[in-house]
Amino acid sequence: MQKAKGRVERANLTLQDGLIRERRLRQIDAREAANAYAPHFIAGYNTRFSKVPRSAFDAQRPLRTDENLDTILT
Repeated sequence: MQKAKGRVERANLTLQDGLIRERRLRQIDAREAANAYAPHFIAGYNTRFSKVPRSAFDAQRPLRTDENLDTILT
């Protein structure tokens, strides 16, 4: 269980950890400057790590009237 938790934390914190490092390297310490830099960081991150989907098929569908989302997700 502990190994899986570590993998999930590493996968989900990649963006946050990278942004903190970039802010330090660029000496960004003000909130306004960080907010101005964030879109540039995200664009670069997406360029490096995004992948084209294997299929363009969209499997999403509208929720039917007889379906209860609270029940489905519990």
